[in-house]
Amino acid sequence: MIRITGIILGIFLCGFEAYAFRHGPSSAGMQNAAEELQKVRVINESWQAYWGDFYEPQDLRSLETRKPDGWVKLDNLNPASAPSNPEGLRHGTFRTQLAVDPKAGPYGVYIPVLRGASKVWINDKLYISEGVPGSSADAETPKMKVNVIKIAPESSILDIVVHHSSYNFFLMGNYMPMKYGPYDKIDEWRDGAILRDVFVLSSVLIMAFYHFALYLLRTQRKEPLFFGIFCMALMVITSVRGEGTLLFHFFENPNTILFYRFDFIAFPVAVGVMFYYCRLLYPEQIWAWLVKTILSFSAIFFAVVAFAPTYYAELALMPYQLSAVLGGFTLLFLLGKAVRKKEEGSLLFCLGFAAILVGSINDILSIQGVIDTIVISHMSLFTFILLQSILLSKRFSKAFAMLEVARAEIRELNAGLEKKVEDRTKTIRMILDHVQSGFLLVDQTLSIQPGFTKSCSVILGQDVKAGTNFLSLFDINDRDRVNMQMSMEQVFDDIFPEEVSIGQIKNRQPIGDRQILLQMAVIRDENDQVKWLLITVNDATHTVKMEKEAKLSQTLLKILQSQVNFKSLLRESLRDLEQAKNLVDQEGQKDIRILLHTLKGNFAAYGLDDIAHQIHKMEDSPTLTADHLDELIASIHQFLEAHSDILHIDPGSLDEKVYRLFDNDFSTLQEQLEANGASQALLNLCSSWIDKAKKVSFSDLVGPINKNTLRIAKQVGKDIEFVMEGGEEPIDPERLQYVVHSLIHLIRNSIDHGIEEAYERGDKSETGHIRIKVWRESNRFHIDVGDDGRGIDPEIIKKVAMSKDLINEEQAAEMSREDILKLIFRPGFSTRDEVSALSGRGVGMSALEEAVLELGGKINIETEKGAGTTFHISVPEETGAMEMAA
Repeated sequence: MIRITGIILGIFLCGFEAYAFRHGPSSAGMQNAAEELQKVRVINESWQAYWGDFYEPQDLRSLETRKPDGWVKLDNLNPASAPSNPEGLRHGTFRTQLAVDPKAGPYGVYIPVLRGASKVWINDKLYISEGVPGSSADAETPKMKVNVIKIAPESSILDIVVHHSSYNFFLMGNYMPMKYGPYDKIDEWRDGAILRDVFVLSSVLIMAFYHFALYLLRTQRKEPLFFGIFCMALMVITSVRGEGTLLFHFFENPNTILFYRFDFIAFPVAVGVMFYYCRLLYPEQIWAWLVKTILSFSAIFFAVVAFAPTYYAELALMPYQLSAVLGGFTLLFLLGKAVRKKEEGSLLFCLGFAAILVGSINDILSIQGVIDTIVISHMSLFTFILLQSILLSKRFSKAFAMLEVARAEIRELNAGLEKKVEDRTKTIRMILDHVQSGFLLVDQTLSIQPGFTKSCSVILGQDVKAGTNFLSLFDINDRDRVNMQMSMEQVFDDIFPEEVSIGQIKNRQPIGDRQILLQMAVIRDENDQVKWLLITVNDATHTVKMEKEAKLSQTLLKILQSQVNFKSLLRESLRDLEQAKNLVDQEGQKDIRILLHTLKGNFAAYGLDDIAHQIHKMEDSPTLTADHLDELIASIHQFLEAHSDILHIDPGSLDEKVYRLFDNDFSTLQEQLEANGASQALLNLCSSWIDKAKKVSFSDLVGPINKNTLRIAKQVGKDIEFVMEGGEEPIDPERLQYVVHSLIHLIRNSIDHGIEEAYERGDKSETGHIRIKVWRESNRFHIDVGDDGRGIDPEIIKKVAMSKDLINEEQAAEMSREDILKLIFRPGFSTRDEVSALSGRGVGMSALEEAVLELGGKINIETEKGAGTTFHISVPEETGAMEMAA
C-alpha cells in the first residue's frame, strides 16, 4: 500500500512539475531567453480588453484615443466580475503579444474551445472564424472548435487579436489553456494529449465492459452495473473535456451545444452513480441520507442541463460542483471508516476515489479561475483505473486461490463421490442380480440393451446377451412372431397412446413348458421420443397353472350342469372324427377343416381350451392326416380319463341313455302304486328298486379325495402316494354323507402328524402312503383309513390330554391303551401348540366320531410306532341293523 501511495503522489508531483516547467510569463514586449523560446508555453495572462466593440488588428494600431479598458486573463473569464467591465458586457476585442524567435522555424498556436463565437487574427491575418460573434444572444451564432495555427513569424512578436462573444454561456474565454511554441513541439504535445486521452478512454472502456459482463453473469448483484455506468459517464466527460478534446478533434463541424449538454449530463450521472455505488459496496459505512441528497442535487442539475439553455446550465454548475466536492469529502471520510474496519478492497478504492476527488477539485478551481494550474483529470482518472485494476488483480488472485482450494475440494469430493457411485452401483447391481423379476431394455430394433438383470437368464432359461433380438427368446410360430413384432414397433412409432399400443402386445409368451409374463413401460428421451421399452420379465408358469386349475373347475362344473348335452357332443364328435379319417385325401381336406373348425368352437364353449388350441394348431398344418385326427381323439379320451372321478363319463358307454329323476318322483311312484292297490310283492320290488337307484358309489360321494390328498401333501412339502380300494361300492348318500365327508380329517392328520419328513423315514420309502379301503360285510359298511407313518405314541397322547385338562393323573393311570388312543376324539384335543391350515383346532376328529356314533357305528385304532396307523370305521347298513346292534 505504501508503494502504491508513493506512485500516486509521484504522478501528481510530475503533473505539477510539468506545469511549472511549461508555465511562463507572456506579456507583450517581454523577451525570454533563447532556450525558453524553444518550449511549449501557456498563454494565460496580459490580454488587453476592449469591452463592447469589435476592432480588427489594423483598427487597434490606428486608434489613438481608445485605450484598453484593462488587462484580463481570457481563460474561463467571468465577465460580470472583470474589473475592467463595469457594465457586464459579454463581447469585445482582446489582444496580446508573444515573443518568438523567427529563426526557430514555424511556430504553432494552440487555440482550444472558446465559448460562444470567436475570430482570431495573428499578425493581421485571420486564421479562425468560429460562429458569428455578436453584441447579444440573438446576434450571436455560437460555434466552438479546437484549432492549431501554423505560422512562420517574420518578426520576434506574434500579435494576436480575438473577437469574442459569449451570450449563450455563463463564462467567456477558453476553458483550457492556450499554448504556443515551435510547431513541431505543439504538434508533438497535441498528439501526446490525444494519445493520453485515448489510453485513458481505452482503460475506462475495458473496465466498463468488464463490469457489464460481470453483471450479466451475476444479475443479482447490482454493483458491477452501476460501476459500468460510472465508467461510461467518465468516457463522455473525457472525450469532451479531456486534454486532447477528442470529440472536437474528430468532428469537422461539431454541434457545440449538443457536445456541451453531453458533457454536463455525464457529470451528474457520474457523481450520482459513484455515490450510489459506494453505498452498495459499503452499506454499513456510507450514510443513506448522504447518497439521497447527492442523488437529488444530481437529478436537479440533470434537469437543468437537459431542458434549460446552456447559460443557466453553466450558471448552475458552480453550486452543483460545490455540493459534489463537499459530498466527496464526506464520502472520503466514510470510506476511511471502511478502511479502518479492514473491509475488503476498501484501501485501494479509497485511494482511487481520493485521486478522482483531487483531480476534480483541481479542474473545477481551474475552470472557475480560482487557481492557475493545468487539467489533471486524465491523470486522476488513470490513477483511479490503475488502482481499480490492482484491486481486481488482487480479487482475481484471491479468486484463483479459492478456485484452487475449491478444485482440490472438488477433486476430493469427486473421489468420494466416485467411490459412493461405485459402491451404490455395486449395491444396485447386487440388487438387480438377486431380484426375482427380470428387467431389460430393448431399442427400436427390438435388440436387448446392456445392463439387464441376472435374473433374466434364470427366468428365460437361457443365456441372455446384449444385442440379441428379444423375440428370438420365445417359442412362438412365425405368425405370432410377426404380430408381436408389429405391435412392439407400433409402440416406438408413438402414433397411439402408450396404454393402447402396449395393450396390443400379448403379455404372456411360451418358452418350452413354461409361461413368461411380460410387463412393458415406455422410456422417452429429452425430445419426448420413445427411446426404449423397459420390459419386466416374470415366470408366470405357476400363475397360469392356477388359472388353468380354476378354469378347469369351472369347466367341470359346466359339464356336470349340462352332462347330457356334453355326452351328446362327445358322442357326435368322436363319431365324426372316426368318419373323417376316410376323407384325408385331397378332396376331403376342406370337409375336415370345416369339421375341425366346428369342433373347436364347441369345445371352447365348454371351456376345453387345450383341446380347442390343439385343433387351432392342426388348422395351421398344410395337410391334415389321419394321425392328426387320432391325436385329437386321444386328447379327448385323456381328458375324460383324467377327470373320471368327477365326470364319470365312460367313452365306451356314450350311447347309453341317461335320465334324471328327483326324490319326489320316487314318492309319487310309491303313492300311486299304493293308491291303485298294487300287491305287497310289487311294492317291495319298487321299494328295493328305489333304494338301489338312490345309492351312489363311495367314490362319487367322497369326491376327488385323491387330488385333495396330493394337493395338501404338496402344501406341506411331502411326497405321498394315495390308494383307494372299493370305491365303486354303492352306498346310501343320505345316510353316510357325514361320515364320508369327515374322512378328510383323517387324511389331514395323516399328512400333518403321521407321515414323516423324507429324512425321518429311515429304511422306509421316502414317499409316504395313505390308503382307503371300503367293503361290506355282515350288513355293515366298513372303511379303513391308514398310513405308513410314525404311528401314535400313547404316552404323548396322555401327556397332551393332561396338559389340556381333558383328564387328570388318576384317570390317566386307570386308562387302557385303547382308551388313551381314543382321547384324540375328545373336543379340543390337539398335539399342535399353534393352529395351522391343516390341523390344530381339535374339532375334526371329534366331528368324525360324532358322525359315526350317531349311525350306531364304531371306530377302532391300530397303531405301531414307526409302522403307521389305521382307523377302522364300521357302520350298520340299515336302520334295523343299527337297532339290533344297539
